[in-house]
Amino acid sequence: MKKIKFKERPDTAISLLSVLYVTSLLANLAVGYRYISLGSFTQSGGIFIFPVSFIISDIITEIYGSDLARKLVRYGIVCQFIFAVYAYLVIHTPAPYFLQNKELYASVFSPYLNFALASSISIWIGSKINIVLLSKFSEFSGGKYFAVRSFLASTAGEFLVTSISMVIANYSKLSLDNLIYMIGCCFIIKTIISFVAIWPASVIVYNLTHKRSSYKTILEFKRPIRLLKNLLLLAWNAKGFMYVLEEIDMDRNKAILYYKGTRGIIEISLFHAFYNKEIIDKLNPDDAASIGYYYAQIHGGDNVFLLSENKEKKNFVLMFKSGELNILGITRDKKIIIEDTKNAIEFLKFPMEIYRNKLMLGKFSSSQALYIGYLSGTPELNLKNFKPKQICYLKLVK
Repeated sequence: MKKIKFKERPDTAISLLSVLYVTSLLANLAVGYRYISLGSFTQSGGIFIFPVSFIISDIITEIYGSDLARKLVRYGIVCQFIFAVYAYLVIHTPAPYFLQNKELYASVFSPYLNFALASSISIWIGSKINIVLLSKFSEFSGGKYFAVRSFLASTAGEFLVTSISMVIANYSKLSLDNLIYMIGCCFIIKTIISFVAIWPASVIVYNLTHKRSSYKTILEFKRPIRLLKNLLLLAWNAKGFMYVLEEIDMDRNKAILYYKGTRGIIEISLFHAFYNKEIIDKLNPDDAASIGYYYAQIHGGDNVFLLSENKEKKNFVLMFKSGELNILGITRDKKIIIEDTKNAIEFLKFPMEIYRNKLMLGKFSSSQALYIGYLSGTPELNLKNFKPKQICYLKLVK
């Protein structure tokens, strides 16, 4: 059986995000029992670093899927326990005679195991709620409005984490009134931090899904008002792609997609994937182009996609011009006329040239990338195999 598998390319972003996530958890554990006091405000030292873990979890859920985000949460909890257990073993190991103030080590590291237990339970519950809500909101909104979805999901998750961890860690140390006061203050501070953090998080999501173009675009605006306006628009439009192309089965004419929400693997015919605008718009341009290419390889002789008589499916991909590059038309020698909206220029490229250039392909919308893939894979539209059709003339007779 002929199957085309689409393997994930090496991704340095997920490595960096994973390291930052675990670092935020360990930093929260390290200073969790070190309280800070600013006037009448008294809180745990980890209050300013912990919300970062939720924001990173939201970015990973949006870009790489909820399955990977759940795994990262589990790995982070394991790392916390390893850190706490190792610290516990070290302080209970006999110290040399020359070590001064060894009792201070015990006073600092002794609570770690208890705090790790409290935070692990709360993190597991709160993070699960956060990831599930973000995925559900993504389904309802069609994958749009990442900033709003992330803020709502993070707020719900952080409320559970704050309540559970505070109760478990401080039930014998604080009175009920002080405990409720600290939970309320801690939740408010975390909510404010989450609101601030969703803006750079939206930039990261947009940048990871738009081939490095967005971040440079923001930095081009030197005026503060333009910068703020552009940042608001970017945060509103930031979204991850909900479907990932895993495999194409040429023999069965099937496309296997991974849904990043809660549905898992979806198997659909290439025909239905090709004409399903909802699915195509939620794929990245590279995957959409691959569906178009292999659909054309199988149905190369069937040009129903291009026929004007088919009113329901007439060139629907050309009606959406939302990318940095857009298709304006096709020349007689089968080159695509491309509009560069950023530089306000037009240029020509063969479909296969664009299809093989992943960086350029990523600047088109998913629907137009599908069309480029279709043109690249259709034999009779391919330049190498193209033969001009004979023109039929009408003859006037008496």
